[in-house]
Amino acid sequence: MKKTPAAYVKIFFVLQALFVAFGLVSCLLPDQPVKKNIEKSVRIYEKEHIYPQHFIKKPGHQSDNFMDFLIINMIYNTKSRDLVNSMLLPGGHASYDTTALAVSDVKYSTEHQAIPVDFTYGRYWQGSTFAYRFLFVITDLNGIRWLNFMACSLAIFVFVSRISSTMKNKEKYPLLLGLIFVNYYMVFTSFQFAPVFLITLIGCSSLVNRIEKQKDIGTLFLMLGSLTCYFDLLTAPLLTLGIPLLIWIILRANGKNLPGGLKDLLKLSGIWLGGYVATWMVKWGLVSAFTDHSIFNDIKNKMGERAGTWQGSRLQAIKANVDMLELVPLALLIVISVLLVAFFFNKDGIKKAMLFLVVTLFPLIWFFATANHSEMHNWFTYRTLWISVSGLLLAVSSLIDWQALRNTSVKKLFKRGDQELISGS
Repeated sequence: MKKTPAAYVKIFFVLQALFVAFGLVSCLLPDQPVKKNIEKSVRIYEKEHIYPQHFIKKPGHQSDNFMDFLIINMIYNTKSRDLVNSMLLPGGHASYDTTALAVSDVKYSTEHQAIPVDFTYGRYWQGSTFAYRFLFVITDLNGIRWLNFMACSLAIFVFVSRISSTMKNKEKYPLLLGLIFVNYYMVFTSFQFAPVFLITLIGCSSLVNRIEKQKDIGTLFLMLGSLTCYFDLLTAPLLTLGIPLLIWIILRANGKNLPGGLKDLLKLSGIWLGGYVATWMVKWGLVSAFTDHSIFNDIKNKMGERAGTWQGSRLQAIKANVDMLELVPLALLIVISVLLVAFFFNKDGIKKAMLFLVVTLFPLIWFFATANHSEMHNWFTYRTLWISVSGLLLAVSSLIDWQALRNTSVKKLFKRGDQELISGS
């Protein structure tokens, strides 16, 4: 049953109330165990680099300890006696250290609690900061990193299970290959990376359930857009739209003509975007109403900066993200797939392929529009290309007649070869 616009509005404001309540409860948590666990973490990770490359020595395989310790800095400086400001304008101390040690600012903050904070970070909702504050009540950074690993692993297990039960191999494997090409294992290593992937994976599993039970999916896309704004720090926000859209095309687009499919695709995208943008506006409105911070000037400056360019052009921003992929194996995979299309073309898959290709363009449009941020932080924003890699592979897969491939003369050739060997002997 489809929801009315009024129902969507009601759901949206219930979400905003829950967001505020979650932030307030987080800020009211007892400070002593939080500070104790953070101070313990500072001692453990005193020599950890800002951007460590643990396994493969490439930028696309590095953690973002800078942002992780910025989050920890804000958690450490949360004050329950200053509840509203702590929730709406979290801040911390900056040491201006130049040693490239991630822990420097937090260590400085633990030693200078008597002075006011140096910076505030109010334009984001900081939902992930609120969530990690709950965890710092019970454990240190070691424990939280393991909990992140466990949560992301379980989310992947459930995601794979759900798509395996509803999709054919020709659809399942392109989705999973895209995840591999964006180095999903790195998601486990960072406070910043994990939330948007968790929302994506859990959202996709929920989408499969809703489609199976023929429930309204517009509500889910509204929630995904709003939750992304609340928890994500512009890491790869489009994932929570693009990957569910690919799954929707796989499971629901068969009975629709191309114009109808495009209409529904754009409608779901609009609902997601509405939830995403409106949630930003609620946060900024709350900051403006309950603090003396000039949030709209801050937003105007930052939006102008992020929507501009960095060192290159807007096309360079797109290229910088694409270059983070392992292009040689990806190109080889695409060439093999295109050859299969040439020999086993499936004209019935054209409609689906067109829909997949539309979604494939979403990350490129995002990089173009946010060129400054996308080029400067390409070593993590490139993970948005999970959408493009999987979308492109799904489009090509749709154009392959897999039944004809299975029935091809390759098997006959092997059988003929065996017979010749027998007769020759």
